[in-house]
Amino acid sequence: MKIRTSLLLAWIASLGLLVGCGMPPELTEPTSSTGTPSTSEDAAYKEAVPSTLSLEMKVPQQPSNSTTSKKTAEFYLATYKTSRSINDGVRHHLDTIENLVSHRPSVRIANKRVWGPHTPALAPFTYRFAVERKGLGRYSYLLQAKRKGANDSTYVNVFAGQIQRGLLPRRGVGEFVIDFDKARQLDPVVKETGQVHVQFDTRNGEIKLQVNFKGATSGKGEVTDAVYHYHLNAQGQGDMKFAHKIDIDNGKAGRTAQEVGAIHSRWEASGAGRANVTFAGGDLGTQKVLLTECWDNLFFRTYYNDNKNIKPQEGQATSCVSP
Repeated sequence: MKIRTSLLLAWIASLGLLVGCGMPPELTEPTSSTGTPSTSEDAAYKEAVPSTLSLEMKVPQQPSNSTTSKKTAEFYLATYKTSRSINDGVRHHLDTIENLVSHRPSVRIANKRVWGPHTPALAPFTYRFAVERKGLGRYSYLLQAKRKGANDSTYVNVFAGQIQRGLLPRRGVGEFVIDFDKARQLDPVVKETGQVHVQFDTRNGEIKLQVNFKGATSGKGEVTDAVYHYHLNAQGQGDMKFAHKIDIDNGKAGRTAQEVGAIHSRWEASGAGRANVTFAGGDLGTQKVLLTECWDNLFFRTYYNDNKNIKPQEGQATSCVSP
């Protein structure tokens, strides 16, 4: 079947609109001599909360002053824009938590700290955030929100998770869920829907993330569930995989089944990288469309090839970083 380049580019653009770990040694935490909660213990609860920066998908950015006739790699752009979109999708709640824990806890009881209620300037919502110790180095956390001035009985859970702390503050292995449907109960203006489930491991100078969007919808009301895997090692080498359903035929000639498009991008610390792209399923049947694109350290395309002659081959495969 014929695959139109325009549909592939539309799929790339749509991606920009979306978004095995062992446990570390348990940590010894401070306790007061009397066994009662004290302000000196507060830091242990704050340091158990993952930081915004530690959970960002970091994909190298092309310099804005890169002026040349060379073409920027399309799948590098798809990877970069997708990472930015995912970061934006979770940053609001993480930044809210960062703001809350920058203050003193309002509730200080055994094995638990609570921050808030707090209403950010000009915000229509009031938040409170709780961190509870479940064991040595093990914590759970919960962010709740309500309309400003509403009764406390109207609080809803918008962010919940858990962590096993690593050796460094704000680092560890854990997970959290952001519930946009609950947020929409408070404010119908919220555009996002569904839930985002994030699993993370930020120990040993690395960032490992798996982000699942469930019940997410596009601006047209279409379901856009997707899964993203991201890994950045301590040497700055990155790896990102993501998949998304799309009708690459756009319903033409009655072909309305959705195919699965998957991108696997890898890059060196210099920024040079490659992407392998696969389309399968749906109206493709047993066929697969395979594309490879590589780029240099300024993110300009050095190689392109596909197995269906969608576009002419460019460059040499020897320019690509290792698969």
